[in-house]
Amino acid sequence: MARRQFAINSGSIHDGEPPLRKMQNDSTGPRTLLLVTSHPGQPSCAELAREAAAGERPRKDYVELARLIGADVVDEEYMIERATWLARSTARHASRPAGQALEAFLRGRHYDRICAWSDRIGLPLAFLHKLAHVNRDLVLISSCFAISVSTSTFARS
Repeated sequence: MARRQFAINSGSIHDGEPPLRKMQNDSTGPRTLLLVTSHPGQPSCAELAREAAAGERPRKDYVELARLIGADVVDEEYMIERATWLARSTARHASRPAGQALEAFLRGRHYDRICAWSDRIGLPLAFLHKLAHVNRDLVLISSCFAISVSTSTFARS
């Protein structure tokens, strides 16, 4: 059984064949931007895909989603190599999620859909869209982990 080879361009994932949007007509296919939580030293999407293909680590959900729909991923590598100078500066001086939200806001007109993998990125981006009266599809994926608290914590003495 041959392993799949991943050819990944900076921030964009391709599985040896063009992404699905390229299989359609470039001018009519929807373009998607994925904003994921990133940190210094985080492996790139290409590295994560290679390690998953080699069986060295489990597949990352956003890497697989980006590969399937041909989305561009705004992660650490994207912010270093492809982001606007304003987004890079914001990430460096304010916070990385703020820089990613600004990058998506500035480049958003080139995409039909934007998917934020974290509320730290998605909520500021939604606020920017609201302020600027931008009508663009924005999906926010958020997770809340419930912590079980015993009733004795709230018991009165």
